[in-house]
Amino acid sequence: MLFRSNVSSNFILETDIVPLKREAVDEFWDEFFFRSNPSTEYKKWLSTQLNLEFQSPDKLLTTLEPLITNQDIRIDSEPVSFDNFEELFDSTNELFKQIRICYEAEKDSFFQFYDSDALKGTYYRNKQKILSDFEDWLYQNNQSPSVYDKLHLFGINISTTYTKKDFEAPKLALFDIVQQYIDTRNQLSNIEYVFKRIAAKEIRKNIEKTKKSRGLVGYKDLLVLVNNGLSKSKEICSKLAKRFPIAFIDEFQDTDHLQYSIFDSIYFNKNISCLIMIGDPKQIGRAHV
Repeated sequence: MLFRSNVSSNFILETDIVPLKREAVDEFWDEFFFRSNPSTEYKKWLSTQLNLEFQSPDKLLTTLEPLITNQDIRIDSEPVSFDNFEELFDSTNELFKQIRICYEAEKDSFFQFYDSDALKGTYYRNKQKILSDFEDWLYQNNQSPSVYDKLHLFGINISTTYTKKDFEAPKLALFDIVQQYIDTRNQLSNIEYVFKRIAAKEIRKNIEKTKKSRGLVGYKDLLVLVNNGLSKSKEICSKLAKRFPIAFIDEFQDTDHLQYSIFDSIYFNKNISCLIMIGDPKQIGRAHV
């Protein structure tokens, strides 16, 4: 009764789950980056950005290891998808075009201000290099603009934080559009977080699918089966509590939620038994009677 589940009674105990993880990550990597057809500019950009960030299945596995392994981390607690990012991607490209238009239209006013002594040298130590890099970024030929790390020097703060007290910056549409671009681009950067959640969820599914098809059960699965069985059978819990009336857990700080849940089912609210937990750092024993 305790192990009644979807797992075959002829299951094979898998003592090393690392190869299964690698296999599941490889499957996800191939599906996401190679089998899916990047039919739009957004999908091409998405694939390129994430490939540059994670580089290989091995690096992806290293990055996602805690999310894949620790079942206590709820990766499905919030809905995540790439749907909203396509709109953000289109917005950044449109704003990028508007920055070009504003820069061309307001170039004279901008140069008059930029070439003056109005800007704080703390931020603009090499003004000509900063401006040259800005123009290189602005007139690049890429379908989706690359990141320019000093773009904030051309946003709305140029009128306040970056301008000396005795000077007044011109009210240019360029500064507002640049700031809108920065804000939208920052939202787009959250795509890596979303990718990690989606990838971890799919990789977990791939692992479980492989284990089920091959009749494999890992050590963690055994704990899950025991915990589920105990939670459904008060009779078995009572019998175990009577057979083992006193239990000690040493190094309790290393006990995870699932492991504790098993002991809790057996010993909680049982007048005939006692669970004593001993753990670091102060080696104080706690009794759960």
